[in-house]
Amino acid sequence: MVSEALILANPYYKFEEAIFSPKRYLSLVRDDLLSVIKRSKLPQLAQSAALLKRIDTRDIYKLVGEAIVTKELRSQIKASDIVSWQADGNLTSNDLIVHSFKLDWGNGEQYPLDNMIFFESEKPD
Repeated sequence: MVSEALILANPYYKFEEAIFSPKRYLSLVRDDLLSVIKRSKLPQLAQSAALLKRIDTRDIYKLVGEAIVTKELRSQIKASDIVSWQADGNLTSNDLIVHSFKLDWGNGEQYPLDNMIFFESEKPD
């Protein structure tokens, strides 16, 4: 939701232009940027501020499910695919946000604990 709020604020702040000017970028991207947007009275930031206020009141999007998908199918899953599996038909493709991302443990496909050495008090060496 934070990323969506920043996307809504982008027409006003123009983040994609600010990254090329270090001085402007540093003045724009501060620790309190989200607070500044929430307190803003500018009509251009109203939608962004409303979304950030929803986060404060814990009125956040609901996670209704997740699935582990193979690499080959990851980019092919669409909201319409998910909607087609429902029994009651109350949900439409516009009601869903499908967010596909890769999650690993920093070692590709290897399980991280297989490469970790643990201390054993019985065998200190």
